[in-house]
Amino acid sequence: MLKLLFLIFFAGFLISCSPLEKTETRTFDESLVVIDLGKEIEGDWDKVCFLPPYTNNDLAREVLSIEFDAEGNSGVYVLDSITLVVIIKQNTVLEYFETPRNNVDFASLNANNQIEQIERTAISFCVF
Repeated sequence: MLKLLFLIFFAGFLISCSPLEKTETRTFDESLVVIDLGKEIEGDWDKVCFLPPYTNNDLAREVLSIEFDAEGNSGVYVLDSITLVVIIKQNTVLEYFETPRNNVDFASLNANNQIEQIERTAISFCVF
């Protein structure tokens, strides 16, 4: 019985020490005056959403109108140094990536702390 308990404990320890899947990080050319995400992000998508620091799953669900595990898929829930960029097509998350706020601060686009989805046709931003 003691051996069994030891094996269970050891297996749990090994699982807890396994590396977590790392979310992709993307940076953008800071020398550009305008960043056109319609060109920067390839593929067939129709909306993008910028989830700011400390976004939890409830807020992500409210903003995206779909289930998305922001806490499990990114460090955005606990870090103030990143924005989670979520790419959407027909209410389905196609991809997501983290962008360091010291590269481009997409979180500042959320005026008055209102987070919303932005259509692909309106996705060029001036960089200051």
